Amino acid sequence: MGWIALVGSAWMNPWDNPPWFDGGYKIEVAHRRCDEGRVKEKSSRVGGLDGVLAPFVVLGLVSYFIQSPMKISLITSLALFSILLAGNAVSQEKKYVPEDGSAELVKKKRGKKASPIDPSLPNVLIIGDSISMGYTSKVIEAMAGKANVMHSPGNSQGTTNGLANIDSWLEPMKWDVIHFNFGLHDLKRVTEAGTSSNSNDPDDPYQADAKTYAANLKEIVVRLKKTEATLIFATTTPFPAGVKPFRSPDDAGNYNTAALKIMKKNGIEVNDLYALVLPDLATLQKPVNVHFQAEGSQIMADAVAKRIGQSLDK
Repeated sequence: MGWIALVGSAWMNPWDNPPWFDGGYKIEVAHRRCDEGRVKEKSSRVGGLDGVLAPFVVLGLVSYFIQSPMKISLITSLALFSILLAGNAVSQEKKYVPEDGSAELVKKKRGKKASPIDPSLPNVLIIGDSISMGYTSKVIEAMAGKANVMHSPGNSQGTTNGLANIDSWLEPMKWDVIHFNFGLHDLKRVTEAGTSSNSNDPDDPYQADAKTYAANLKEIVVRLKKTEATLIFATTTPFPAGVKPFRSPDDAGNYNTAALKIMKKNGIEVNDLYALVLPDLATLQKPVNVHFQAEGSQIMADAVAKRIGQSLDK
């Protein structure tokens, strides 16, 4: 983990955000962030179609030019190398991909200027998945002049990813309030536990089963408490049957129950977004989707901004 030569004025957001980041502002500094997420992102570009085809091109040249006993062994070696690269390219397809309806898929409006961080205002960090990405920009607007509100870089996904990256998310500055959530990705089905390889098969494993989720969340809370910021946990929002990847509607409540026990034990405030949207879920949420219509995101943004404001006023 490292930061190099922070130069110039600091602008929200204090991370090198991916282009689809929706919920903050870019920091105009000369820096380099080295963390697991970035390393994986860069390594995922190795291989691919070009990497698979290149050895076959060489293979053809070898077959044409070399007329010796070494020809067969060289061709065999190159063929095996090609197969390995092909396998690598296929494996890269299993990296995290935004789900249908996510705010991550909405292109950012061009021409929007970054807002400077006001050092006289408290700093607020929102950690969460695409649901929070859908309402963070509205929270920023509501808290303008009251707090510097920022979202962690991109989609925080589940607790497995959260545990791997929480330190880098907390690193840039001193936080006064941290509003966080994990759960929606943990309870989805994947082809292999702990990965982002989504599955629509209910018989496949959870990304993090309830026991793993609780263990990861406990550790994340330990690290969050070290910041001495006021912590607010947002419950995981509900969803209907039939969403893809597969998620059981009952699991939203089950995972929230596990999370609330941890929050109670640690004296952490709870912002119950689950209960907030449940009565009007059919109209607030996109059809057969975990994501929300603009009205739903606005309602949650209002609740989040209110709760953050109350914490800052204490």
